[in-house]
Amino acid sequence: MGWLLKRRESPVATAQPPAAAAGDTDTTPSALPYDVALLRLPVLAALPEDDAVALCQAGRTRKFSPGDLLLEEGQPATTCYLILEGSARLVTSQDDTMLESGMLRVGDRLGSLTVDPSPSPVTALAASPVTALAIEPGPFSQLPESVRGRASYALARLMDEQMAQATHTQMTLTARQAQISDAALSLVTLRQTLCEQSEMVKNVISSAPSLPTYAGKLVTLLHDDAASATDVVGLAKVDPSLAGVVLKSVNSPHFSLSNNVSDLQQAVVLLGFDQVYQLVIANGVATAMPNKPAFKELLLQSNAVSFIALETARLLGLEKPANLGTIGLMHGVGYSVSLLLQEQFPKLAGFIEMLDPARIGGLLLAEWGLPQVLCDAVNYQNHPQFLPPSALPSSCREQVAVLHLSRFCYDRLRGQDDALACAPFLEDYMALLGSKEAPDTFVKGRLLPALLSHSATYPEAMRRFFSECETRVSPMA
Repeated sequence: MGWLLKRRESPVATAQPPAAAAGDTDTTPSALPYDVALLRLPVLAALPEDDAVALCQAGRTRKFSPGDLLLEEGQPATTCYLILEGSARLVTSQDDTMLESGMLRVGDRLGSLTVDPSPSPVTALAASPVTALAIEPGPFSQLPESVRGRASYALARLMDEQMAQATHTQMTLTARQAQISDAALSLVTLRQTLCEQSEMVKNVISSAPSLPTYAGKLVTLLHDDAASATDVVGLAKVDPSLAGVVLKSVNSPHFSLSNNVSDLQQAVVLLGFDQVYQLVIANGVATAMPNKPAFKELLLQSNAVSFIALETARLLGLEKPANLGTIGLMHGVGYSVSLLLQEQFPKLAGFIEMLDPARIGGLLLAEWGLPQVLCDAVNYQNHPQFLPPSALPSSCREQVAVLHLSRFCYDRLRGQDDALACAPFLEDYMALLGSKEAPDTFVKGRLLPALLSHSATYPEAMRRFFSECETRVSPMA
């Protein structure tokens, strides 16, 4: 299509939007004949024909190849563009990722005509070969005042219409997102109801190995706001099996301590109270799981999420990090029951896959007599994948947020690049916990260094796992 102002071999635009392309520095109004089709653009058709012609002659045509930059986010938008041919993508940057925020098509406007423009809130990239009428403040200011006034009004109305359309699109997307969330919640509710009503699930839960008495007592004690390390030592005196578990584990090759530890208090001094607590609960959970490869892998994951939750709670200044670490450790117990069901009832594999492991986990923890907040956090652990924080019960919202963030961090530390795709509300949950960081920045910049700095007090398997994570997360830089 022969658009207006085919200037003397007008060059293809480069990637710098504010400046004219090399060899095309003349910004004086053009007196070349105009294409009548150009004046049919709504924004120009709304002007008197003489005004529209004058505005066109104050500009110049610029051509962009797919991928070329029209405007750059954060840079002054020193040129106003009217799209004559093709289309442009609007994107914004977030955590080194470019997010689509809209499309511009023929007749749309972007950029500014002010002498001192604000930084552009978006980046505009040609999505196809683009021809645009570029109007810069200098030539525009040479137009008669009356023409400038009418043209500015028309261009402002065009921008308002584009903003209204963008708002409508956003509202439509929000409504669709709500519909998807409702549908996902209905599906999860159905799966949870199947768990609650299934006699098979009830029988497996009732016959599943219980936590050792010392572990159940310790979890309950630590959820008492008034509990302290002294209380735990006192519990060990009443239940020698607790001290036995700690001392046996601490003196094992997994910790590689130079001298044997002879009492629980000494173990707390050497490893720290939170680490000793994690050790005891992890040992208790391990005794409740079958000694088979699939269960061992699940236990390793649960331990890793537990240490991640513990460090996350410390980094974000949350209360009772050990309790949040316990939730991380317990989050996989429902999946272990699912594995057990599949082994016992292979012909019912299809039905078992319909069950919600998170709900099974919540039911099992309740069967073990553990605190309600722990049961609820495990029960709601998958809801953040499709619901914002406000949709969760306030009684366990923070605990679920920590678990959701910890599971994301575990996936990223394992090198899973698409982990964020399964966590659309992750930044909302991080904000709830007081963090304004981008998720990957938190993982690489704060969490992994903290894990490595404390790894000397971790069991050997965890030390090895987090050490290997250093190479996996390097691509995040």
